[in-house]
Amino acid sequence: MKKILLFISVFGGLFFAGCNLNEKYTRTVEMPLQISDVQKLTVRTDVGSIIVKGSNSPQPKFKAEITGKGDTVQKAQKVAESVNIEIENKDNGDVCLVIKKPIEIKSDWYAVNYTIYVPANVSLECKTDVGNININNIK
Repeated sequence: MKKILLFISVFGGLFFAGCNLNEKYTRTVEMPLQISDVQKLTVRTDVGSIIVKGSNSPQPKFKAEITGKGDTVQKAQKVAESVNIEIENKDNGDVCLVIKKPIEIKSDWYAVNYTIYVPANVSLECKTDVGNININNIK
């Protein structure tokens, strides 16, 4: 019985020591958005916040802060740099912000926080599993 408990405690300690994601690295991506007030914008992030601001600016745009996590700053940076944001234009006219990442990057290893400026009449669909959604000046 003592051998089993010793094995479990040693193995458990090694397992959790490998899961230490205390270091962070953040990079920022900014891109223009080609969207009009008659289109729908879909934004989703597993972990992170979404802020959408209605604007009369002639150029809609978004900013994404991508934070990688790891047990070293170098590993956190590698995670952050492997996560990208793509703009997809759907056949029905919808515009989607899509997170692209390698399959081995788990959702608890990164966060994406969006700040988006769009026309005030745009239709929105926003979802986050862990984070907040704030929508301002959208009709």
